[in-house]
Amino acid sequence: MEKACAIIGAQRQIESVPEKFHHKGVIAPKKLGDLETLIRSYDVNQDELVLLASGDPFIYGLGKWLSQKFAGCVQVMPGISSMQYMASKIALPMNDAFLTSSHAKTPNFDLIMSLDKVFMVTD
Repeated sequence: MEKACAIIGAQRQIESVPEKFHHKGVIAPKKLGDLETLIRSYDVNQDELVLLASGDPFIYGLGKWLSQKFAGCVQVMPGISSMQYMASKIALPMNDAFLTSSHAKTPNFDLIMSLDKVFMVTD
């Protein structure tokens, strides 16, 4: 955040960063096309940007999209996912778990109900 010329995220995320960085805050648009336009308004090869996002970046998160759109320019720094956190609280191994999300889609309930262990992030 020290080196970043902008910290992009939702209002609540910008509010969660240390106050000394609030002046760098830029509210992210909701649509990915608009977010891409915003990011490209900076020099992605020179400017350092921080993009705050909730959820796990590579389980239906922005990680894949960012890595494809801005190949070679992205460093993902994930926090612990809600799935990992929940599993750790009840000491439930995740080795054999099916990980999925219902974000912006209808889950395959027949598949989900046929499995022994499912972790699903919901909207």
